[in-house]
Amino acid sequence: MKKFLMITAAAGMVASAASAQDMTLAGAQVLLTEIPGASDCVEPAAPSVPDGSTSTVEEVLAARDAVAAYDSAVQDYQDCLNAAVSGMGDGLSEQHNQAVNIVDSNIVDKVTMLAEEMNAAIRAYNAANPD
Repeated sequence: MKKFLMITAAAGMVASAASAQDMTLAGAQVLLTEIPGASDCVEPAAPSVPDGSTSTVEEVLAARDAVAAYDSAVQDYQDCLNAAVSGMGDGLSEQHNQAVNIVDSNIVDKVTMLAEEMNAAIRAYNAANPD
């Protein structure tokens, strides 16, 4: 009987670890709502980046400024999440910790992709307007 319980417990831990690895962004966002204070943290909306080859200098500069403001808003969002997590102390479960990491990785990826888009738009603008 003990052997069966140990095997069942081990199988449960493996299944739990597998499900933690397979956690989706949506699942992670739901788990964040269970952390006190995390629901006060609002992920900012990313601005759009114009087609640099057809944009005016004003449009490119406005987009650059919007991307910089977005980057600052993302930092505020991450600070808010970190404060909520810190408030949990040692009470943060492994699953909630993983959810925070997934959400954080996702927002970092968004910022990186947006910066790459903005740089491409600036290069396209410069190529289309060599003067």
